[in-house]
Amino acid sequence: MPKIEAFETYVAQLARPGEVYEVVMRDPDTWLAVQRIAEDMGFEVLDAGRRDDEKVYYVRIRLAV
Repeated sequence: MPKIEAFETYVAQLARPGEVYEVVMRDPDTWLAVQRIAEDMGFEVLDAGRRDDEKVYYVRIRLAV
């Protein structure tokens, strides 16, 4: 799963406590994996869903302070 590994690396290097991030993807399997991994990494999942007009999935997350 190279997409997931890239997500983990990016988040580990750049995430700052309290900041909100929105991750957007087209693949529903990746979308579910990102939600699970974000929670495992200590993020709060604020919102997740699908934007039908853009045909993408999104996850809004915040690193706990």
